[in-house]
Amino acid sequence: VSQSRYQVSGGWNFFLNTEFLWWVAKEDGLYYAQNHYTGATTSALPPDASTNFKGHLEKVQPHFRPGFRVGLGGNTEYDDWDIFTSWTWFRSTARGNKEGHLLALWSYPNASGAQGASFASGKWHLQLNLFDLEMGRSFWVGRHFSLRPFLGVRGAWIDQNLHIHYT
Repeated sequence: VSQSRYQVSGGWNFFLNTEFLWWVAKEDGLYYAQNHYTGATTSALPPDASTNFKGHLEKVQPHFRPGFRVGLGGNTEYDDWDIFTSWTWFRSTARGNKEGHLLALWSYPNASGAQGASFASGKWHLQLNLFDLEMGRSFWVGRHFSLRPFLGVRGAWIDQNLHIHYT
């Protein structure tokens, strides 16, 4: 039976894996204000949906950022199984700001009613650390195609915050 992985005969059979990542973080709920378009004629602050108010939610927009993954694994002699562990690191920051007739979505909790603002800014920060441990076995499916089903556990440390400032 031929193996569908590299195997060093009588060797240590350890391997190292590194990857450069170019990711964008996507998350709902990163809105910091509601803005009305210039054609609205309401003068209420905060806007009360009285006269022709139409709003647009302002949201911080994350962009692509670099990250990396480093892994170490080893092939076992028993039935061609392998064990692999990896660490993935990624960090992203996104900013946004807006001036005009704004509705403060995250105003002070003890304020009565909705609060208005003339300037709003939002800054979101994300730091992601993923730790994976898996055990799998490669095998041939046909002459030119191999698969590697695996079982594993994953742990994550996700640190994020959204800072919003109103004037």
